[in-house]
Amino acid sequence: MRRLTAHADMQMHQGTQAASMIQDGTIDLSFLICTFHREDQLVEAMHSVLQLEGLADIRYEILVVDNSDEESARSAVEGFAASTSCAHVRYVAAHPPNISVARNAGVEAAAGTFIAMIDDDMKVRPDWLKAMLPMMRDSAFDVLCGPVEAIYADPALATRESRFFFHRDAPLPKGTELRVMGPRRTRSFVPATSNGVFRRETCFGQGLRFDLRYGRTGGEDVDLFCRLERQGRRVGWVPDPGPRKWCRRTAAASTISSAGPTRADRRSPPSMSATAGFPCWWPPRFVSWPSCSCWCPSCALA
Repeated sequence: MRRLTAHADMQMHQGTQAASMIQDGTIDLSFLICTFHREDQLVEAMHSVLQLEGLADIRYEILVVDNSDEESARSAVEGFAASTSCAHVRYVAAHPPNISVARNAGVEAAAGTFIAMIDDDMKVRPDWLKAMLPMMRDSAFDVLCGPVEAIYADPALATRESRFFFHRDAPLPKGTELRVMGPRRTRSFVPATSNGVFRRETCFGQGLRFDLRYGRTGGEDVDLFCRLERQGRRVGWVPDPGPRKWCRRTAAASTISSAGPTRADRRSPPSMSATAGFPCWWPPRFVSWPSCSCWCPSCALA
């Protein structure tokens, strides 16, 4: 495997920031957006962050991690920063294409007390921050997860399998603790990085990172949640309005893709199991884990 590298070009804000609503520190919240050849949607995602209600009350940054070899998002990020006069944007190039490489580069570069991970094909709703901020400030959770609404350009794309992956919601009250493993695991919702807010110190301060083995197949986020749970970290549910994920095309009825080729699409296109709803390239034991009844790839492969 080629050497895994990441470098950053920063545009740092030098002005006076509003008083922090979370705690003392340089940055309160890092919006981490990993991207791969989705420049148009990336710009829309960044614009949605700037439209958040209450954004002026916190110290924040928008951290874009470009996982393409061509660094194709660089000009889009620079153009966005120039056109909006936004001095809070930072660009990081992460190679080679591997979502775990990108996420780890973002975690390393993030300066925020909290890291909010959103996808490059998402738009954050204007009231998202107001819903998350009280929980970030007052709760004892290490991670906060919320719903994601899948929006389909073509209703025919809204298959059961597609919604299983892209539409995320649960009939749970605010503050419910989500569990990934064991007999007490939350069966109505599986935590993921999309619309996930992580307390940087407790989640990543001791060197925990996304596993590179899952960076080209998926499952890296579920594996991370399993390891966080083993370390005693707590995940909380915030049911208020979450981001919208735009699903604009699919290569075939059984192949899920949204707005352009993903890393997996370019190497081994994932087809969905019509019976289990899991990608066919997942090992069979991923569908049933009798040892610990969890969603954890590392347990399934043990």
